[in-house]
Amino acid sequence: MSRQANVFAIEPSCRQYGGPDLGRDSERSTIRVDGSAAYTDITRGSTEGYRFSPGLKP
Repeated sequence: MSRQANVFAIEPSCRQYGGPDLGRDSERSTIRVDGSAAYTDITRGSTEGYRFSPGLKP
């Protein structure tokens, strides 16, 4: 993860399951933190915004 002001570049990596020869999968994303409960995905020019809703339960 790298940071520039309130913009972060993240690259999660996860192990793929289902067979002995599957490797890791990763995808680089860039997000802008807009506040304590909101962020915007700015990967490849996108402007998709997300907001945390504490009233919702998984």
